Amino acid sequence: MWSLSLEWMLLALAVFWVVGAYNRLARLRSHCVQQFGALDACLDQWHAMLQEFEAQLPGADAQQPVQAQALAALHQAVQALHAALADARSRPLREAALSALEHACSALDAAWQEQVLGAGSGDPADAAGPLQPWQQRWTEQQMRNRLGLQQFNAAAERHNAAIGQYPAHLLSRLLGWQPVRSLQFEPAAPKAQESGT
Repeated sequence: MWSLSLEWMLLALAVFWVVGAYNRLARLRSHCVQQFGALDACLDQWHAMLQEFEAQLPGADAQQPVQAQALAALHQAVQALHAALADARSRPLREAALSALEHACSALDAAWQEQVLGAGSGDPADAAGPLQPWQQRWTEQQMRNRLGLQQFNAAAERHNAAIGQYPAHLLSRLLGWQPVRSLQFEPAAPKAQESGT
């Protein structure tokens, strides 16, 4: 009689633990998705800003230092970001989608810093005057992007710590839940600033 009751008590405890652990892990995953949504909004604003930049260039002054080759590289990078964002929205916690998004952000930063700002005479300082308002908007947007990245990475770190603990990692493996990849995109320092130091 006592042994039967003990078995039922252990079974009940196991069920309660599984339900509690599942709910905790599910909340952490949901929080990662929410933080990705906030990051996605920032990156979407970045994409919209660059589309605006591209749209205004054809009517710009003839002295505009941005050349066709630089614009082509920037346009390609903007399109790559758009595609990576669309893919990541459909599966925001997948390794491949986050890796592609990180690569697209890095490529876009390089296209702006190396191609656009340095497209005038080969000296990025020459491009600073006409492009200064855009560079200021770029810098402000990068600050928003970095904040979004930090919040997403913090959520991913909490999630990964939780599923790495025993015995929760057994449940996560059973459910097929993998660690969430953190994003390591860091905007490159502007070339003009680097050459001045």
